[in-house]
Amino acid sequence: MKRLYILRHAKADKPERKLTDDHGRPLHAKGVEDCPLIGHYLAKRKADFTQVLCSDALRTRQTATLVLEAFGKKIPIEYTSKIYHASLEQIISQVREIDDDCSSLLIVGHNPGFHQLAIHFAGDGKKDLLKDVIENFPPGSLAIYDLPIKSWFDLRQAEGKLIDFTYPKKLRAED
Repeated sequence: MKRLYILRHAKADKPERKLTDDHGRPLHAKGVEDCPLIGHYLAKRKADFTQVLCSDALRTRQTATLVLEAFGKKIPIEYTSKIYHASLEQIISQVREIDDDCSSLLIVGHNPGFHQLAIHFAGDGKKDLLKDVIENFPPGSLAIYDLPIKSWFDLRQAEGKLIDFTYPKKLRAED
């Protein structure tokens, strides 16, 4: 059994007209404010991921760093350009390369690929959460899946069980 945490980066600044490099777009102040909510939520849930795979774009690097600071554990982060605005297949391909010693993984990236990934694994779980994931994957969204696989290499065919789904607006409403 593997556990996969899928995290879309927090709210980013709007692209500036002069900014031609979307890759360097930072988090919006609201996104910076939202990251600790996600980190504290992961800590409260006793999240057990031992590795982080993160897009190398600025906003995803900032999200991962701020979330892990609030989470309160030092977890190795692997930054890669291969999941920057990647398709569903490209993301799955990268996760399939994770060493099988890692039983629980957090990936941090972008829509639309990450929303497609969350929908792809939404085979089972709480009906209201499944509906939420399918309809909405806003900035800062976190979907957690248990996958009935022994190796990350088998990820392509996996149908997961959605354990949890949340996002900053929902976390604020619950407080």
